[in-house]
Amino acid sequence: MINVALLGFGRIGQMHAQNIYLNKTLNLLYVYEKIDKLRKKAKNLYNCKIEKDYKKIFSDKRVDIIFISSPTNTHIKFIEEGIKYDKTIFCEKPLDLNINKIVKTFKKD
Repeated sequence: MINVALLGFGRIGQMHAQNIYLNKTLNLLYVYEKIDKLRKKAKNLYNCKIEKDYKKIFSDKRVDIIFISSPTNTHIKFIEEGIKYDKTIFCEKPLDLNINKIVKTFKKD
């Protein structure tokens, strides 16, 4: 079983959550979402852990892959955090609206 954390439970995040849930090789372990109503919805639909501190998700060794479906301006921050913790990352497009930020992130050692 592959443990998944989903960052962002808006429209796209909910589509990803449904696809993760329907895939029998994946387990939706965490959802990180700032909006209380959406956190409750994720918990009710998928019985996953709701985490308000995204750093706890990245440091959890049980998490195999992180799906990023949060607002675009958070993507690079989450990608860099994922690199730091050696996580597999799936990120919604666009990675950022500034190509220089994207290039800088992927040129890091």
